[in-house]
Amino acid sequence: MSRAKRSKDNPKLPPFVAMTWEVLNSMAYIDLPPSAAKALPYFYGKYGRKFKVVLYGKRGDHNIAGDFEFSYEEAVRLGFAKRTFARVIDELIEKGFIEMAGYGGLRGFCKSYNKFRPSYRWQRYGQPDFEAVPRYPSELA
Repeated sequence: MSRAKRSKDNPKLPPFVAMTWEVLNSMAYIDLPPSAAKALPYFYGKYGRKFKVVLYGKRGDHNIAGDFEFSYEEAVRLGFAKRTFARVIDELIEKGFIEMAGYGGLRGFCKSYNKFRPSYRWQRYGQPDFEAVPRYPSELA
């Protein structure tokens, strides 16, 4: 079998998710459990164009229109158990990689999926100015 060649007319690379060394060497990423570390590229690549604005755009802006949906059914297709995926979401929110933008399932009146938004809180993880954000508003107390 021969290798597939990229033609000069189409120099496009196959789809991939870029994770910078800054992310991979951060304390937040190091402290992630293996299942959450495995799921993070799926979250980053869910809507790559919207994340590109976040990763290579203005740093620190949290009012980005990069909200995306990630259903439990899609997570099951990717090989995650539902309970594991729930823990993954909790860990990624706790470490500051994502934030909840909208609630689906029973909290969303069974008509939508959970909506997430990328976050840069992971850069401050482990520092005194790191703010813990709860997954649900009812956890504010």
